[in-house]
Amino acid sequence: MFTSIAMVVLSALIPLDRPESAEMPRSLSDPMKAALSENYRKAELVLVGRVVRIGPPPPAWSGSYAAFQEVRYRLLRTLKGNLASDAEEFAVAHPVVAQSTTADAPKPGLSRLLFARDAELVLFLHRSGSHLEAFDENLGAVAATPDVLMALERLRTR
Repeated sequence: MFTSIAMVVLSALIPLDRPESAEMPRSLSDPMKAALSENYRKAELVLVGRVVRIGPPPPAWSGSYAAFQEVRYRLLRTLKGNLASDAEEFAVAHPVVAQSTTADAPKPGLSRLLFARDAELVLFLHRSGSHLEAFDENLGAVAATPDVLMALERLRTR
């Protein structure tokens, strides 16, 4: 269920479905380009959202059982898939995994820097029952920088 940091790094070594092109922004590292491409391919939904509210952290890190923390977003843009057409806000369950790039330390919880109120994030999601989940604890939520958005737009239009 969870992708390890090693898998993200290893994904950079696996050839992409499409050859690398000059269209991808040069300021993104090769591993980041590969991870964005892989997450875009795997995701049911790719949304850009602004953090409205972050829910309480779980009592423990994911381990024997998956631990999640809910974040509420205002929808800014849909890059892949369909969210309810009238949805202005939506909630996402983010996995809380120790030493992941989206986690805070030393206590269980999501990064207060990445998930700060009004932060704009690209979210790689799948539906799980009636709710949305980020499926990657490292790159399931990525800062919506111009380079990231440009790279994803290129993937979207291929």
